Amino acid sequence: MNWLDVLVLITVGIRTWSGYRRGFILQAFELAGLLAGFLFAVRYYYPFQLQLSRYVTLPAPVLGVVSFLIILLGVILAA
Repeated sequence: MNWLDVLVLITVGIRTWSGYRRGFILQAFELAGLLAGFLFAVRYYYPFQLQLSRYVTLPAPVLGVVSFLIILLGVILAA
């Protein structure tokens, strides 16, 4: 078992406990929003990074992480 397996097990355990306490439907929508945010951020962080580089002067790797997080948080908050 490597660190990724442990991370997945911890995440599933936390989500299971939270779903038990909050309700299945609400938790399912929250998880769907998180997944959609991740997939949307993976797909569109690079084009957003190129647009953002016009206004912000940061190194490319840092700007990539910032643009990924902006998209991820935006979609999660909208969901």
